[in-house]
Amino acid sequence: MLRQKKPQNRPKQTPAQIVLVLIGTLVTYLLVTGCVFYALHACWQWQYSRELGEIRRRGEPVTPADLRKPPIPESQNAAPMILEALRKLDDQLTRDDTERLIDIASGALTGPEAARQAGAIVGPQRWRIPLVREALRRPLCRFPVDWESGMDASFTHASLLRRMSYVLLAEAVRHSEQGRQGDAMELLSLQFDAAQSLAREPGMISQLCRYGMLQNGTRTLRAIVARHRPPDANLAGLSEQLKEIDLADSVRTGSLGERVMGIVECEQFARELTGDASGAANGQRFPTTGSIMTGAWLHMSKLKYLRHAQWVLSQSRVPYRNIKPEDLKRLDDVEYGLTNFFVATLSPWWGMAASSRDTTIADLNQAIIAIDLELYRRQHGGLPKALEDLRVTDPTIRLEDPFSGKPMRYQKTSGGYRMWSIGQNLRDDGGKPGKQREEGDIVWEVNLESGSSPE
Repeated sequence: MLRQKKPQNRPKQTPAQIVLVLIGTLVTYLLVTGCVFYALHACWQWQYSRELGEIRRRGEPVTPADLRKPPIPESQNAAPMILEALRKLDDQLTRDDTERLIDIASGALTGPEAARQAGAIVGPQRWRIPLVREALRRPLCRFPVDWESGMDASFTHASLLRRMSYVLLAEAVRHSEQGRQGDAMELLSLQFDAAQSLAREPGMISQLCRYGMLQNGTRTLRAIVARHRPPDANLAGLSEQLKEIDLADSVRTGSLGERVMGIVECEQFARELTGDASGAANGQRFPTTGSIMTGAWLHMSKLKYLRHAQWVLSQSRVPYRNIKPEDLKRLDDVEYGLTNFFVATLSPWWGMAASSRDTTIADLNQAIIAIDLELYRRQHGGLPKALEDLRVTDPTIRLEDPFSGKPMRYQKTSGGYRMWSIGQNLRDDGGKPGKQREEGDIVWEVNLESGSSPE
């Protein structure tokens, strides 16, 4: 028989030994964890720097200084004079005044009462109009923006310029109601030029304000054309001006600035959170495990933001109708999470920008078509059977509905016509507008017998 070995009695560990073992295990864990996170920190930092370098090589802005290139001589810059025209506008134009100007500009208020109210509100602000007119004769425009402030950068000029546009449009309506149609069309043209002063500004707020100003201008044009008879030459000139407005790159322009502000915000947050990831800010010679882990997380989060912003730029020229539902959700509804921190907190609603851009394109195209319909009616004594008939006199007319990729829907009515885009819901609702612009169709309807233009 084999003898069974007697178990050897191991000496019991003392409490001090147990503590030493635990300390050794903890130190080993911290060292291994620190090494792993240090490697990840170095890897993500390298990838982040490499992708920033690729952006620079493509000639795209990375730093606030890049957004101010090339420098503009003051004599060619319209911005200083426009800012002078906007001085104290916010203080002098009350909210009630602004709402009444909106009603006048949109055609909700018409006739002598519209002219009276426009005169009363615009009168004290009329000195601003010649300044805007003179400013927009300059070839370039760049407003001063403190890009170094990141997401705290102020775009007050954009919102003030939009309020100024209501002044211009209400004054245009006043002139039109008084029979001064040429002056009315000149102010309309000036308003569209004012909107275009924001065309090259790399900020989403600026581009959204630009969309709003362009949309407001088309509504005022609809109200004027439906009630009055602007000269043919003025209408034809305004049509050519509208055709020159190109919004294809507007979301990309805004996104480039948003990405720079996001990069600035990432770096500022990293400095505020850690001071210096190496621990030097606390007088430490070597980095702690905690600072290494924090640094790794920061670089991973910055890298994810940079890649998300690049993906957004790849979508920036895609028509709203061609954006996949899952991509639209990814554009607007970014999920919050530890690894998605910068993406979720620094990303604007890019999907909304795409829909606003295409809504503005639809409004501009409808305005161009409406002008051609009016000129056709004057020349032929009636409206055409189909919009394609307008190409005979205007080969460059823009008939496309950006939400369908097909020509605008068009229907002659007993008193005029109805024209519509299928709108953001991408469904033809038969020329019926919704309560909100994202619902129903985008409708341009004119009743030539009553001189009204219902929404």
